[in-house]
Amino acid sequence: RCILGGKDLFKALAKSLFRFFCHPPMMTTLGAEGKSACLTTFLSCTLCSEPVPGMTDTLLPGGKVKPAPRRIIPHPEQAPHILKAFEIFAEFDNMGEVRRYLRREVPDCTWTMERISKLLRNDKYIGVARFGEHMNPTAHEPIIAPELWEQVQALLSNPERRRNTRSEGWAEGRQRDPMTYYLKGRIYCKNCGCRMTPAAFHGRTTIVSYYQCIHGTQYGADCPVKRVNAATLHSTILGEVQRCAEHPSRLIRLYESVAKNLPSPSETREEIKQAKRNQRETEKKIERIIEAIKVVGGSNALAEELRILEARREEWIKRVEELEAAQVRRTLPRPDAATIAGLWSGFLERWAALSEEERVELLPLVVDRVDFSAKNEGAMRLFLSNVQDTETAWLPIRM
Repeated sequence: RCILGGKDLFKALAKSLFRFFCHPPMMTTLGAEGKSACLTTFLSCTLCSEPVPGMTDTLLPGGKVKPAPRRIIPHPEQAPHILKAFEIFAEFDNMGEVRRYLRREVPDCTWTMERISKLLRNDKYIGVARFGEHMNPTAHEPIIAPELWEQVQALLSNPERRRNTRSEGWAEGRQRDPMTYYLKGRIYCKNCGCRMTPAAFHGRTTIVSYYQCIHGTQYGADCPVKRVNAATLHSTILGEVQRCAEHPSRLIRLYESVAKNLPSPSETREEIKQAKRNQRETEKKIERIIEAIKVVGGSNALAEELRILEARREEWIKRVEELEAAQVRRTLPRPDAATIAGLWSGFLERWAALSEEERVELLPLVVDRVDFSAKNEGAMRLFLSNVQDTETAWLPIRM
């Protein structure tokens, strides 16, 4: 303490600890029976220790014995399993194959896909040891050759490779979900008030794709919907659109239902006037608060009130702009039922020739939302014009 300052003392201590953990000839062991503190994250004892050649125990004053320095070496029984895991992944590019091998050869450890992913990225198997920001690339004898390590890391970093290690768990002889969920995020369970998310279930010979209720699945709620078949739902929706295209009278009835819910022009004008009136009153209050601040000086209460009023003014300005834009859109020419039927008919004719990416983009332009109230029964909301916020119609569906 007298010789070194606090900062220099800390640096000297860090340097000595780094030598303690990372310098091969002076690597000592911590724990009973000469086992090293395992340098791997998951497999204990893939690395073990042995006395440094030529070094012996030292007898200290008082009869205590100081153990001889030891060095880290690959464990003769466990290290080959790590090497084999890397070789399997390099050959098959599949973590499922690695997991099957490790479950068979090292059954005492729980092998999840996340654990295997971290194992394959652990650079301690190539002889690296780390202490804080310090790194020793040759701290101990490696288990994995540099060429094999680079090959595995190149496979793991390949952008075309599936990133989801959990989905890679399907790899044990089973296929991936082939379904494209065109209406992902637009299917709702009306009873639970939550979205229905894509899910796939494996049968003996095929994969069945569903939209399933999140609340009913995760929390075991008594949901009457639970799940609906995705392929059947897609075909049902396309069939309903096809029937509307073939029978314009159905579209006419949908238009009539929409017209009943649309506000009249006089109601819209009155709503705009009221919104502008509220905006002016808010601006007058802001002016009075500013005058009060000039007279009596600023205070926390006045500053907070001013902030609230300014935020409220911005809300009214935005509301007026929305109402005026909606009023302008309502004055635009609308396509009639026959025009929509013709467009939908052409859309269905081209559906078979579209790619999956194009279908995902186009179907939500027709279907805004699907609500299920019972098993295979619900209603879908269709867009009838470019005024999507108001001119939508609900159409019942039954699968």
